[in-house]
Amino acid sequence: MVRVDRDRTLSCKKSAGGLILYVNTKWCNPGHVTVNEIICTPDIELLAVGLRPYDLPREFSHAIVVVVYIPPLANAVRACDVIHSTVARLQTDHPGAFLTINGDFNHAKLPKTLTGFTQYVKCSTRENKILDMMYTNVKETYSSSAALGGCLREEWRGLRMLTGFIWKTTGCLFSGPEDLQLM
Repeated sequence: MVRVDRDRTLSCKKSAGGLILYVNTKWCNPGHVTVNEIICTPDIELLAVGLRPYDLPREFSHAIVVVVYIPPLANAVRACDVIHSTVARLQTDHPGAFLTINGDFNHAKLPKTLTGFTQYVKCSTRENKILDMMYTNVKETYSSSAALGGCLREEWRGLRMLTGFIWKTTGCLFSGPEDLQLM
């Protein structure tokens, strides 16, 4: 688990909060989890974590997960600029990494700001809006299934993200672990 509590002074917020990333130890050794970046401003809270999972496709050196919270009243342009500069630096420093950006974007949209990333959440996550998004730097990586029932509140919905990445192996293509079970 990687947790960053909100700095009330830097964020100009009165309430507590922050970001958290849960990493299953069956998926990644805790010793292979590295915090790359922590940013807290009135417009954005950002946590970037580098991971080296046990079963990572050869195409990638490691994975980087960027967790984002953009408050409803934040300046979306400034928030997207922070994401863009952080992700650009991470891509320069780690050119072979699989990169995903996840979180509550509220009114901000990345496609105009960050090219080369695909947004995968297609169903509403809160009321009738898509506020929680997932971007990756690899096309056709995930698909979102219908939203699950209310998690914490009735108007919030959880998502199930299904992998669609094609694993390259010698002579065969597998679309995921479920194909490997058939062998």
